[in-house]
Amino acid sequence: MQSVGDTITVLYVNDDPDLLELLVRGLERENERLTVRTALSADEGIEAVRNGDVDCVLSDYHMPERTGVALLRDVRAVDASLPFIMFTETGSEVAASEAISAGVTDYIIQEPIGSQHALVARKVVSHVERRRMERSAARADERLHELAQTSNDVLWTFSADWGELLFVNAAYEDVFGQSPETIRTDPSAFLDVVHDDDRDRVTLAMERASAGTAQQVEFRVDHASGMQLWVESHCKPVTDDDGTVQRVVGFTRDITERKTRERDLARKNETLDQFT
Repeated sequence: MQSVGDTITVLYVNDDPDLLELLVRGLERENERLTVRTALSADEGIEAVRNGDVDCVLSDYHMPERTGVALLRDVRAVDASLPFIMFTETGSEVAASEAISAGVTDYIIQEPIGSQHALVARKVVSHVERRRMERSAARADERLHELAQTSNDVLWTFSADWGELLFVNAAYEDVFGQSPETIRTDPSAFLDVVHDDDRDRVTLAMERASAGTAQQVEFRVDHASGMQLWVESHCKPVTDDDGTVQRVVGFTRDITERKTRERDLARKNETLDQFT
């Protein structure tokens, strides 16, 4: 798996062989991480994208038969997020507008005097690293989501005022007897199944969490199955740099078995006390 700091493969598409050779030497000299492959037409370019491991496409706009924008549209049909930089000797508002509409990542007009190899290399590396970091973050989120869905605990995230549910896993239905969709539609719906004698205490814990203090609270849930469960909720406020609460995160765990053991032990101790 590639990561930030790995080799970057650039595909440069231009119908001028001299410009191809010049840019290949310039980019690879500018940054040793860059390996530049070439194509002489839009058709060759899209085939290279389809068949090869390309991290970024660098293309001229003016090419015979099909322009760089035509190549860009083909690339976007294959990979919607592949960095694509239009690097052309001449530019116009029409060409730039077409490229932007087609989803170009960046647009550079080649200056007639001086080398822009350093600029192009920096932009290629920047766009590729950004894409890799975004993909890495997306994979991490996916793994965390999969882990959350296998948990027996209810994992949840609410807005700071508890008015919006940001996340809840599938265990919610097992513990609270409501479908996750119920609480997504009405974030306060879980209070409906909290035992009447415990609801004020739960609400107070929610208010304290919104004010910035972590909470732990035990309460009873009147489950839709007719059973009464004991649960334990842990809640932590998440704040920004200024200390303002942005959201509250936590988990709720079924502790019915533990409560039953504690009750049975208490009864046994009471019985023993009668004979001592």
